Amino acid sequence: MGDADADTVNSTSLSEAFNIDTEHPLRFNGTPEDFFGYSVYQTEFGNRKQIIVGAPLQGNLRGEIYSCTADLQSCKQLQRPGITITAISVQRVSGSLACLLLCRLLL
Repeated sequence: MGDADADTVNSTSLSEAFNIDTEHPLRFNGTPEDFFGYSVYQTEFGNRKQIIVGAPLQGNLRGEIYSCTADLQSCKQLQRPGITITAISVQRVSGSLACLLLCRLLL
């Protein structure tokens, strides 16, 4: 295998993919002033699928986090005693990792 083939294999192995359903999208609404939806993380606990949504400017800029369920198409605010989104987001390596750490801490 030549050098060109090795480059192709390496670049392919680093790619990530996802699908977006444009015909039946789920829509969760929040206020634009709070930046609702600024960060989004899809996860599954057992057989329950949910979407974690951040609103970093809500609550006097303290930020809030919501758990949204696809089956109910509703969101509920998660309780985070003493934790602010801004303090955690400074430590992030990537958007997905930040939410993963945050979600594990909260759920």
